[in-house]
Amino acid sequence: MIGMPFKVGEQLNYRVYLASVTQPVGLVSYQVRNRARYFDHDGLMLTTSAQTTDAAQRLFVANDQLTSYVDPQTLLPFRTELNLVEGRRRSNEIWTINQDYGSATRQPGGKVDIPIGTHDYLRSFTPFGR
Repeated sequence: MIGMPFKVGEQLNYRVYLASVTQPVGLVSYQVRNRARYFDHDGLMLTTSAQTTDAAQRLFVANDQLTSYVDPQTLLPFRTELNLVEGRRRSNEIWTINQDYGSATRQPGGKVDIPIGTHDYLRSFTPFGR
């Protein structure tokens, strides 16, 4: 991973504030996990967790976990796992991304065409690699 702007094990933690609230309303953590063989690919595991704090949970409860498996050279994802808990809404999805053919397949069911080189949710928001 020569030239990468982050290291395996690096973690960034953020507190989220609203303009008129003195206590944080959310916590977000990004982490670069292992480089290993995942789902027949050499890859890096990137994780994000985001949740509301006690200060905001009276209005809205969120506890989201996102895991992205990316190519260590291009940082393009080949698998994304979403476990979202937002209010009463619960969602668990796994996306398998084929960057060579421009497609993403969702479990359970569903395939969409995507532009080659498409990043996933985690890479869109993560500060790693920017």
